[in-house]
Amino acid sequence: MTPPDDFTRAVEAVLFAAETPLTLEAIRAHVGTGDVRAALDQLTADYAGRGIAIVRRGERWQFQTAPDMAHMLRRDREEPRKLSRAGIETLAIIAYH
Repeated sequence: MTPPDDFTRAVEAVLFAAETPLTLEAIRAHVGTGDVRAALDQLTADYAGRGIAIVRRGERWQFQTAPDMAHMLRRDREEPRKLSRAGIETLAIIAYH
């Protein structure tokens, strides 16, 4: 594997910092002119077989956990619980006083 060029590194940095998946145009707005698609293809190949991957969802690109590693994160996620009707009534009484 050869080290990525500065343009590919810039594309990688933009994707990593993005809060939501990005279109090619959005990535290009950050990194300027260049072959964004080729950079994404190179990054996709570079990340193949690793714990994270660059994936395309429709016309948008993003980092995500590798599918075979996702189970490790699911067990740590806390599930929010809904309060029972009695619990809500109790909190309402406490808040009222």
